[in-house]
Parts: sequence; C-alpha cells; structure tokens
Amino acid sequence: MAQVIKTQQTHPKSWQTFGLLLLIWGGFGLINFLMRFTNGIEGLEIGLVSMFLNLVVNVSCCFALSFLFQRWVNVNQYFKWYMLAAVGLCVVVSVISTVVILALLGVYLHQRGIIPEFTFLLGSISGNALIFFIIMLSWTLAYFLVAKMNQLKATEAHQQATELALKQAQLNTLIGQLNPHFLFNGLNNIKALILVDAGRAREVLTALAELLRYGLNSERNEFVPLGDELEVVRNYIDLAAIQYEDRLDYRETLSIKTDQVMVPPMMIQLLVENGIRHGIDQCKAAGVLSLDIMEKERQLVVTVCNPGTLTMNDHNNQSTGLGLANVKQRLALLFGDQANFQITQSGSQVCAKIIMPVVEKK
Repeated sequence: MAQVIKTQQTHPKSWQTFGLLLLIWGGFGLINFLMRFTNGIEGLEIGLVSMFLNLVVNVSCCFALSFLFQRWVNVNQYFKWYMLAAVGLCVVVSVISTVVILALLGVYLHQRGIIPEFTFLLGSISGNALIFFIIMLSWTLAYFLVAKMNQLKATEAHQQATELALKQAQLNTLIGQLNPHFLFNGLNNIKALILVDAGRAREVLTALAELLRYGLNSERNEFVPLGDELEVVRNYIDLAAIQYEDRLDYRETLSIKTDQVMVPPMMIQLLVENGIRHGIDQCKAAGVLSLDIMEKERQLVVTVCNPGTLTMNDHNNQSTGLGLANVKQRLALLFGDQANFQITQSGSQVCAKIIMPVVEKK
C-alpha cells in the first residue's frame, strides 16, 4: 500500500521560509531605497521608513501565505490546481500589501508634518502592486519547487526503507532455509551412528544441538565474527568425521585475522557441508576437503575444494540447488554486484569460491 506523504514533511521549515523572505524583501527594499535616494526621488527619512514598512508588511504577508500552503496545500495531490490558486492569492495579497504600506506611510508622513493632510497616494497602488505581485509569485514558485523536491526526497527515503525491510525479510528467510537443510544432514548421521554406538550417538546429538543453536541465533544478524563461523565449521567436521572416519581429510588454511572480520552466518558452513555431501560422500577412498580463507585487495576470498567432477547436471540438480542458490541469493542481497560466487573444476577437485568485500568488526 502506498504511503501518503504528509505536507508538514515536504514543505520548507518555518525558519527556512522566514529567512528566505527576509533575504528577498530586504534585498528588494535596499535596492529600491538606494535607487530612489541616489536619484533624489525620496529623502533619507522617507526612504528608510518606506523600506522598513515594505520589509515588515511583505514578509508578514508572504509568511501568512506559507502558513496557508502548509495547512491546505498537499504537493503530492492536485499540484497544478494548487499552483493556479496560489497565483490568485498572490494577486490579492500583493494588492492588500500595497494598500497597507501606502496607508501606513501616509499616516507617518502626516504625523511628522511632512504632508499637511493624510493622503492615500492612490496613484502609486498599481505600480507597487505589480512589482509586489511579481516578487510574490516568484517566491511562491520557488516555495513550491522546494516543497516538490522535499516530497520527492521523502518518497525516495520511504522506498529505500521499504527495500531495506524487504531485503532483511528475504535474508531471514534464506538463513532460515539453512537450518532444516543442516538438521536433515545431521540427523542422518546420528541415525547411522545409533545402530553402531548409542552412547556416542547421544554425544553427537548434543553437539548437533549446539550447532543448531548457533544457526537459530544467526538469524538475528546479517554478519557474525569469522571466528564463530569457523568454530561451527570445525564442530560440523567433527560430527561428519564420525560417519566418514578416515575418508574425510579436512585441511584448513587461514591467511587473515579471524577476530577482526565479519562474515554472513552459516555461509562457509554451507560450502563445507556441500563439499562433504557431494565430494567426500561420493568417494570410496580417502578424500581431501580443504578450506582456504584469505584477503586480497580488500576482498575476502573463501575457497572450499572437495574431490569430484563438475558437470552441468551436478550444478543444476535438485540435491545441490538449494544450498548453492542460497549462497548466491544471500551474497546478492548483502553486497549486490560487489560479491561473486563461482564453482570450478580444478584437476580432480571441485572448488567453490566466494569473493566478497571485507566487513570489519566494529
């Protein structure tokens, strides 16, 4: 459902409006005073009074207009009609402003004895009203332009917030997919172990519960310390070794400080799990499963290699699709095009490699 942007969120703030009006009408009054004074049209006293009245009355009138705009004008609806109404208001207000200024000026001149009788100066209304109208209309257009820009920024901010919330929901869903996948594999190992050694099966079940606790807690965070992720990987290797025994030869190479780097939770574990299921599990003889983590040009490179062959069928079949698609989607959501995931054949080994920006621990 689309969000309606409220007018108070899009119109310029009151202090901004007041400051701009002081600048506009103060500048106009000063220029008008200097031109009339230097040409001998008005004396110093009359010129200064006229400038003061012009500033106070016109700033007050325009500020009142801005108050009306904020109360009744929504720049997100019927914008053209509001602009036409604003033009009409400018005509009315410019005439009222002119009449008030000339009346106050006439009273001042009469009280000072500069003119013997109060004179309304009717002949000056049309000229001054036209000038005031042009200035007010220009200010109104600028006001609405700023309001429209603010409205666009507010809409953009709302869209970004919505996209961020959607992204977080998608990440939580993807992380949640890992736990059933991981649980299925772990329970299969325990099921096989129960037939051989029920006591050790209980120990394995306890270790599995600790791993699942980490997986459930990881749904709360986009990133976890690399050291915590590696601890989960090692626990998983210990559990897998019960089933594969000497067939699993795990080797780990780290060229980075694990306590200073953050990684997406359960992602490295998923690569290791995938390597065991589709590499070690398919080999009758002993096989090497290697994990290599290094930093290169501010990029974190994680490589998991396992024995086997890579074919198009292996890449796309149902058994591997969930895990690998999960990795790709999570990397895309977290890093966009700054991350890369690839699977390659290297001799008799299949290597899965993640390249992503280094996320330092705060």
